[in-house]
Amino acid sequence: MRASRNRWCISLAMAAAFGLPRIIAAADEPKAAGAGPAKLHESTVGRADTAATVHALGTVEPEEVVDVGSQVNGIVKSFGADPHVVGKSINFGSQVEEGTVLATIDQTLYQATVDQNLAAVNSAKANIRLAKANQVLAEANLKRDDQLIKKGVIARDQYDATFAALEAAKADVGVQEAVIKQAEVALWQAEINLDLTRIRSPIKGIVIDRRVTVGQTVVSGATSSGLFLFAKDLRKLKSGYRPRRPTSARSTRSRRSALPSMPFRASPSRAKSRRFASMPP
Repeated sequence: MRASRNRWCISLAMAAAFGLPRIIAAADEPKAAGAGPAKLHESTVGRADTAATVHALGTVEPEEVVDVGSQVNGIVKSFGADPHVVGKSINFGSQVEEGTVLATIDQTLYQATVDQNLAAVNSAKANIRLAKANQVLAEANLKRDDQLIKKGVIARDQYDATFAALEAAKADVGVQEAVIKQAEVALWQAEINLDLTRIRSPIKGIVIDRRVTVGQTVVSGATSSGLFLFAKDLRKLKSGYRPRRPTSARSTRSRRSALPSMPFRASPSRAKSRRFASMPP
């Protein structure tokens, strides 16, 4: 009994010897540091969006692009002038308006076709004047023979021949009128092809790729590659990427990007999946 009491007293004395100085020191620390009492801050619990970062490889591209090609065949002779930079031709980064001349194709053959069809129109107009003159002459001959046939001076066969000549003259006038229309249509088409040798921008935008050089032969058609690639608005971009690791639905949510307008070179996407990039305005 006495041994148990002695052990209890020894334990109490050791606790007092080692614990009390620490308690006193801890109580004195705030005073030594000059710190006041601890302050508690309260806030209301609520819901808010969190930003998720996705590490991926990919390319940033405009949402809307226009591929501009040529509607006629020929050799590229020159490029149009940049409307905003003096002394610079249309190239990557050029900002153009709708209708700006981007490039000019050799016009030699197309100008020759226009001249040829213009000559055909002039020839057809001369022929119709001749046909109308023959019609007037045939009408006069028929009027004279009509008086002579009544007096019995000429035979019926001669009168019939004069009448047939008038009908042939009228038909020839109709034929020449049709020839004129055909020649005018051919001239109109030749003038359109001549105008198409000047490749113009169909939209207002920025050139993000020029795929042709001076002296290169271009061909028209749906299967031919475009000569210029345009972006309508560089403030609306999208990114094609291949995620390195599975991502949550929150990080792959489609968002519209809002970036400042500035030229950049867009490369073909290597991504297997496409998502819209979310960038700060």
